[in-house]
Amino acid sequence: DTGFEVIITSNNHSLDRGAKGALRTLEVLKERGLSPLGTYESEEARNEILIKKVNDVKVAFLAYTYGTNGIPIPKDMPYLVNMLEEELILKDLEKARDLADAVVVYLHYGEEYHRQPSKRQKKLALKVLMKGANIVVASHPHVIQPSERIDVQDPDGEIVMKYAAYSLGNFISAQRFPYTEEGLMLKFTLEKDMKKDKVYLTEVEEIDTWVDKFVRDGRMRYVVRYGKKP
Repeated sequence: DTGFEVIITSNNHSLDRGAKGALRTLEVLKERGLSPLGTYESEEARNEILIKKVNDVKVAFLAYTYGTNGIPIPKDMPYLVNMLEEELILKDLEKARDLADAVVVYLHYGEEYHRQPSKRQKKLALKVLMKGANIVVASHPHVIQPSERIDVQDPDGEIVMKYAAYSLGNFISAQRFPYTEEGLMLKFTLEKDMKKDKVYLTEVEEIDTWVDKFVRDGRMRYVVRYGKKP
């Protein structure tokens, strides 16, 4: 009801309840009209690129995770969770570029509670952008990390603006570590040049949120507030 359409399910907790739990999650999300991304019930589903059409602009979404907390992916279900494997990402990205006008790539990576992105995070994000993604959005550290606009040479040779959000922090959280009550929402504008038949990222807005925790009627309450934490 609040407008979410795509739910990313590839993260280090994807297999906390095993394959059965991962598949049940997909079932429940689809029953409610949501599009899960990053975990799959079949090889065919994994190979299908998720595309959403917005104002005649086709936007593809891809998602990957660095791991599953040491829980192995079942050998007979290698498609179940998209892992953060460079070869896989670039292969999917090439396919997505052929099918869509723009591509958003989600990476579940980074060191928990580190407020600056690592060199490894930046290196992978840059490679993904150089290979055709328009936006890289990431999470896992549970705290906000600085995002950046990056001028990148597209595969066609043109220099264009792209964007990497290395960690959006927490949108909903009951954590008590410093800065874990803060998060970011992103609003970005894509414009299509009809002559070139190409879409450009023209504007990105970062919207601050924070989790207000308080007791009411004897129960702990959690409310996501708009703006910076006071």
